[in-house]
Amino acid sequence: MAAWLTDYGPSNFEALLILLGGAVLLLAGYRLLRRRWQEEARRAASALAAVQRRSNQIENELAEAQRLRELDEARHQSELNEIRTRHDPAHIKALQDHLQRVIAHEFVKGLHFIASQSQETAAALRDDQPDLRDKVNEIYAKAHEMAQHARNIVGLPDLERHTPQREMVNLRGLLEGVLKELFPYAEARGVHLQIEYGSLGPILTVRPLLHQLCSNVIHNAVKYSPKGGVVQIAVRLEDGSEKRVVIEVRDRGRGIEARDHERIFQLNVRGDGLAAPGSGLGLYYARKIARLLGGDLVLVESKVNEGSTFCIVLPYEPPGSV
Repeated sequence: MAAWLTDYGPSNFEALLILLGGAVLLLAGYRLLRRRWQEEARRAASALAAVQRRSNQIENELAEAQRLRELDEARHQSELNEIRTRHDPAHIKALQDHLQRVIAHEFVKGLHFIASQSQETAAALRDDQPDLRDKVNEIYAKAHEMAQHARNIVGLPDLERHTPQREMVNLRGLLEGVLKELFPYAEARGVHLQIEYGSLGPILTVRPLLHQLCSNVIHNAVKYSPKGGVVQIAVRLEDGSEKRVVIEVRDRGRGIEARDHERIFQLNVRGDGLAAPGSGLGLYYARKIARLLGGDLVLVESKVNEGSTFCIVLPYEPPGSV
């Protein structure tokens, strides 16, 4: 070692020291850089972890916001559905029909009581009380008319909702039942009923609807007939391209202006100048029934101060074809 140092002289020794010092500095610098790198890596890892935590937090917040939004949408949809249900035309109409039916039912019950009490009162009056008898008859007639209006109001929704079931019906027996119901009303108004049945066997139809149809038309004729007037009903079978049953109802009442011949079949429309009060439902409802039965209700003839003739026209199927 001494020889090496002697051989190379002082300058070589210094160079060696410089190399050793440089090596130490390089090692120290490497260690310093390594610590910095490690610190930077730790800081980067810490920052990355913080970012990851924040990302997870944001994802959780987004998921919660989505859940709340879905809850809000579900709540809003539920509220909207409830509003639509409350304001749905079909729902509203069903409620209206139910309310009409309940009110009309109670209304008819009360009117029947008034009518029956009026009949009993009229029967108990003495013959020397004609004015009082007329008043009682007026009360009975008015109660009967109002009950008929109530039945029409209830019947309209039923016509639109139910499909009628047809059966073989004895038309004479059905009309006798109608006249039996209307006879007290006609008697109270001083109107006579006349009927000519003709020769006609059973027909295929819907019994309750035909009963209501005939009741409406004959009731209408009695209502607009003067005291002492006559309502004539005639039943016949007409041959043509197709056989049809015709029920003709003729009165000698006020008559209907020519301009109103079709208008009287519209809903809530009555002829101009008619003295008797009405709802505008009777003929509208009657024609609706007639057409539902495959036929029609027509005003054949009407002249002011001479009367009107209505015809119920129905299809005819012989019993053997059913």
